[in-house]
Amino acid sequence: MRGANIVLIAALSGCTWVSKGDLDARLPLLDDDGDGVIAADDCDDNNPDRYPGNIEVPYDGIDGDCNNDDDYDQDKDGHVKTIHQGLKTKDVKATGISPGGDCDDENPEVNPSATDTWYDGIDQDCSGNDDYDQDKDGFASKAEAGLYGPTTYIDGSGVLNANDCDDTRVDVNPDAEDQPLDGEDSNCSGNDDFDQDGDGHYSDEALFYQPTVYAEDTTGFAVPNDCDDNDETIYGYFDEDNPGAPDSFYDGVDKNCAGDDDYDQDGDGYVQDIHEGLETTPITGSGSLPAGDCNDDPLSNGASAHPGAVEVLSDETDHDCDGLSDEVGKNTFRLAPLSEFIDFSGTDPTVYIGVHSLHFGENSTGVQLTIGAEENGINSAGVVYNFSFNDESIFNGIESSMMMLEGSADGGASSYTLSNSLSVWTDEDVHLSVTGAIFHTSDVRTLYMRGTDIIRDATIAVGAGPSLSDVGLAEWNPMTGVSMLRDMGGDFHVVGCDPITEVVQHNIATSSSLSLGVEPTTTPTFAENRHIEDFSASMCVLFERGGQMLILNDHEDAFRAHTVDTSTGDLMLLDEATAGLPLFEDDLEEAELGGIMIPNGAAPEPVFLVVDDFSNNVLIVDNNFQVIQEVDSALEIASVDATFAPDGILHLVVVDIDGDGWLYQADLDGGIVDTALKLGIEGLKQASIWIDQTTGNILQIAATTESSTALDPLVYGAAYLTPPATE
Repeated sequence: MRGANIVLIAALSGCTWVSKGDLDARLPLLDDDGDGVIAADDCDDNNPDRYPGNIEVPYDGIDGDCNNDDDYDQDKDGHVKTIHQGLKTKDVKATGISPGGDCDDENPEVNPSATDTWYDGIDQDCSGNDDYDQDKDGFASKAEAGLYGPTTYIDGSGVLNANDCDDTRVDVNPDAEDQPLDGEDSNCSGNDDFDQDGDGHYSDEALFYQPTVYAEDTTGFAVPNDCDDNDETIYGYFDEDNPGAPDSFYDGVDKNCAGDDDYDQDGDGYVQDIHEGLETTPITGSGSLPAGDCNDDPLSNGASAHPGAVEVLSDETDHDCDGLSDEVGKNTFRLAPLSEFIDFSGTDPTVYIGVHSLHFGENSTGVQLTIGAEENGINSAGVVYNFSFNDESIFNGIESSMMMLEGSADGGASSYTLSNSLSVWTDEDVHLSVTGAIFHTSDVRTLYMRGTDIIRDATIAVGAGPSLSDVGLAEWNPMTGVSMLRDMGGDFHVVGCDPITEVVQHNIATSSSLSLGVEPTTTPTFAENRHIEDFSASMCVLFERGGQMLILNDHEDAFRAHTVDTSTGDLMLLDEATAGLPLFEDDLEEAELGGIMIPNGAAPEPVFLVVDDFSNNVLIVDNNFQVIQEVDSALEIASVDATFAPDGILHLVVVDIDGDGWLYQADLDGGIVDTALKLGIEGLKQASIWIDQTTGNILQIAATTESSTALDPLVYGAAYLTPPATE
């Protein structure tokens, strides 16, 4: 078209010649497209829709205003809408390459490259995120909840839960799993992280306590002692303003966090039978307490009544729960196998049978119980157990040690044990025991003395003993009457009687001969074992009267007292008249002798006991041979033992021929103190009694039963005479 114009100009001008230079100079001044903009200023003089100053029509791909910019980037921020990404603007170079994602193409401050300002309600970077949910966890900031609304450029925004307590952490929001005890309210609940159940007490598992992060204003005020922080009804006492939760027993929950088994209301360590094995929440290891509690009420002496308690004989409470109150009319203490109290580790007591004697005593090291038993093997002639225990032993068991009197087979002859042993305790921490035995051969019988002290343990055979030919017998019988006494000069005497043949033996030994209190440098010397010729007795008891040694016996089937020369050891078996002794009281003289014994303990005056089988009474006899008290048992007596309490009251245990045991008390000044009390076990054969001289309040009984095995026949029990003092 530009060439035609040239021709026209030439024609109209009458063929006036226009030079090319003149033409080139005039062309930019032309408006070829008639859009009112000369060619020099028009970006496209062939298109009347493109010229400077024209109104731009965005997004049509034409640079209508000749600004030479991207028609799809109206705000010129270098970003186009996603739908225009890749589209070019006609005749504009470098278009069609701008990134998309511009959510507002009319605002150059809004594009994917912009820096977003949180919580102003505008999505400046066109990320599509709620402007109040910076961590993009689906929850708006709790701190901006008052301003929260829709975010510009994001359709459907403004509907999030505005309760995010930390909008910079994706792991902190109302849907997060809160970990207790980490000090952080991860789920923005506003709860104390150390008080999960909100009961105002923080968990016992908390190593420290402080306000919870994200809930500082409302936390940090709980008090200690919550043993179950998942149950608001369980918490413990802190102070008067923060008492423990109301707790009721027997529901299986320790609501006040006292740490007590819910089925042990009185806290004595035992539960009632109906509650055996039941566990208490939240106490680990509960449900293991032993059953048998007969009284679980702390308001009615329940704490002092359970199977492991020690009975108190002076009240009406069944402390050891043996249920004997209804049966025998008054509380008794429980007798149980001795193996329950003794640690037999390191020994094998099951090889021993035939328990024949029990004897209590006490020295500065504690109380001892000596047990004599026949032996079931062939290598031991006699066995004596010494069980040492103190006044707390009835709670903690008995510490045991074993003492044996050993013999061995000799030339095919067997070793035997005779049937009695006794013990004596001295002031030098020494305890002695003696047992009658046939030693080495069945022809020679020898009494033993056993010496033991804190320095040395020594066994000594006192003399060789008489042979069968010495006494004109065909065989030996067991010695049941064996008695030991330490005289005022410090020498030890022992006497033994054979109940069948009535052969009497007597020995004497000194402390040095028994190596007591010193470490011996030579072999201990043996004292003479004397056979008392032309004298017979089946009962022999040593008794000292005013420095005079007596043998109380049943010579010629009546009560007798004979003297012993302690200076030489010679036996001077004089009758009471020749020895210058007082005359016997008629009741003693006429008694049908069933037994003689010396009471244990610290007697207020020298006395001995005589069992009168005719009257079934126990006669208490003083050193003038006067009967000062009669204990009317009304029983056919099989055995009797007695001990003095420090207050001077004599306590007796009597076993009748039916195997029942009975306790009596006697006051030397004024008759029977209390009526008989039956022991809580049947089938007894014999029993021994002791009241410890330290407290004067613990009565102990050891007994044998009719059982044929070694451990079962040994039973033991202990009781308080009066309630013990409490701290």
